[in-house]
Amino acid sequence: METFKANDIQGLDGSRLVLTFLWGLHSNTMNTSFWLLAFLLADPDALARVRAEIDTAVEGREGKFTGLEMLLASDPDELDDPCFAILTSAIMETMRLTALHAAVRKAECDFDLKQGDTTIPIKKGEYVLGNVRAAHMDETIYPCAHEFVVDRFAGRPYRKGQMQTNGKPFLSFGGGRHICKGRWLAIYEIKVVAIILLRLFDISPSPEKSGVWSLPRVSEHSIGVIHTQDEVFVQLRLRQHEYSE
Repeated sequence: METFKANDIQGLDGSRLVLTFLWGLHSNTMNTSFWLLAFLLADPDALARVRAEIDTAVEGREGKFTGLEMLLASDPDELDDPCFAILTSAIMETMRLTALHAAVRKAECDFDLKQGDTTIPIKKGEYVLGNVRAAHMDETIYPCAHEFVVDRFAGRPYRKGQMQTNGKPFLSFGGGRHICKGRWLAIYEIKVVAIILLRLFDISPSPEKSGVWSLPRVSEHSIGVIHTQDEVFVQLRLRQHEYSE
């Protein structure tokens, strides 16, 4: 509010700005958190690996954290740690599969855009849109590109403060000078959600699903991150180890 007053931003305009900030902070993050859990619950081996990594960190076996409370009090820089290499990879893999973004540039001069044997004339002032998802689904870049591979981005030594892309194109946060400024906060938020849920609870399908997991159907009307046609109902049970901690 002090910033609004200092810049003479009135109440209605300020409310609109706050709503925009809230949408930007939470919309894609919430949807990505959903898909992360959906992919993990559909892949028992991946779920077991991520949960084991979380348990190891929470129980202090990595020598960094001494319990869930300390871990959750950590800031984004502290959770950007190799002890969460698989979880970080799982988050990035989820973003690779579900992010829906387009790169847009305005041509500053006439030029010919070559694609294979085809030449496309571009005139000054025209907008050129790049299909970011095509790079993420390219089998020559990402083998088995349409599958969720939990450790796809965990194949090299962990580099703190950097995206674990192994040199491959990863455009879920945009790129260049317009790359998402809140990308580290977004990863941190999703990481905390996963740590809380997978440490504290066993998650299973609701009884009417008969114990069978399947990914929800994708909605054709999606923006930012893929939306779903289906609601997903689950049961949460407190994990037994929590009673003795």
